[in-house]
Amino acid sequence: MIEDSRNGVLAAEAAGMHIVATTNFYTEREDLSQADIIVTCLGDPDSEKGVLKAGGEGLDYGGVLHADQLIKYFSS
Repeated sequence: MIEDSRNGVLAAEAAGMHIVATTNFYTEREDLSQADIIVTCLGDPDSEKGVLKAGGEGLDYGGVLHADQLIKYFSS
């Protein structure tokens, strides 16, 4: 599940989902620590790159998250 707020993260956690949290202007100070991975944004290959803020140990992030990376990360 990809969420950008504490309420979304808590709902995804209650549902037993893996969670990627992205911060934004409104939620950057919220406690998103229940997320498996926290990034500033998902990133865009041709534009904005995100920053890995927490989690994602061993993930080759590079500023852009790809679905295949997440599938591999959460499958291992």
